[in-house]
Amino acid sequence: MGKDKINASRQPVEGTTKGGSKKSKNRSIKHVCPCCGTIIRATREVNVICRDCGEPFKRAENKEGGKPAGELHRQAT
Repeated sequence: MGKDKINASRQPVEGTTKGGSKKSKNRSIKHVCPCCGTIIRATREVNVICRDCGEPFKRAENKEGGKPAGELHRQAT
């Protein structure tokens, strides 16, 4: 080839970054059965009873080990 070489390098496309987009936040709430340890996830507060144990699920603590952001609303029986 002579002086007229082809430059085949990639040019960045506007609006994109290498590695994809930012990781989206997980908006689900983790609940755990205090008896058997079964885990469920919900996108809102729920009132669920484990059919294996008969115990209500409890909202799990956050990743930092602190208390949950909100308390479960329990109905008086």
